[in-house]
Amino acid sequence: MGKKLSAKTQNIRTIIFDVDETLTPVNVWQYLTKALGEDPAENKKIYKKYNKGEYTPEGGIKAVVDLWNRQHVRTRDEIKLILDQIEIKPGAVEVARYLKKKYKVIIISGSIEILVQRVAETLKISEFYALTELEFDENQKLTWFKYPNNEAIEKVKVFEEYSRTNGIKPEQAAIIGDGYSDSELFKILGFKVLIRKDDNHKDMEKDADVVIDNLNELKEIF
Repeated sequence: MGKKLSAKTQNIRTIIFDVDETLTPVNVWQYLTKALGEDPAENKKIYKKYNKGEYTPEGGIKAVVDLWNRQHVRTRDEIKLILDQIEIKPGAVEVARYLKKKYKVIIISGSIEILVQRVAETLKISEFYALTELEFDENQKLTWFKYPNNEAIEKVKVFEEYSRTNGIKPEQAAIIGDGYSDSELFKILGFKVLIRKDDNHKDMEKDADVVIDNLNELKEIF
């Protein structure tokens, strides 16, 4: 690691991980949609319309729930079984263990709570925040899910609460993420690591201190 990066990381006390395509190799929304026998392109179309304001927040959520329940109403066990099959990226366990020797490591993710909790437990990360929570009725049938109007802004709000509780300034925190949902944290935190992927948003690279291809590179940075 060069002196320039070393100087930027010397005051870091907390490291924040995203989950989808950062600690896992997949986007949970596309993965789950495909595993339920539906076309991920339909999910992407809903997401794009949602971001353009063509759906109300409630309308966007309803569209996704209707897509997932199209063949039959899904149960919690059915969805959990699918999410439990999502692998964690190679090296993630070792890297988390390495980083925890020196830093407080937490997760702030827009992914589904069922998945985020399993990832956190596997990596032995005690503090995690998942912005999406599936809701089921008394028969454990999927009815709805909680999702923020703006995931990137919501992640900042979560960090601000963490910051107040733990006395951590933004310049004392690092973020490891992969996309637009991390973009607002990239603007305010002290050190930013972007995970390279095929559809990376090039405009995020200007806010990143370093771009990496695999998690093991973090051992050379921190």
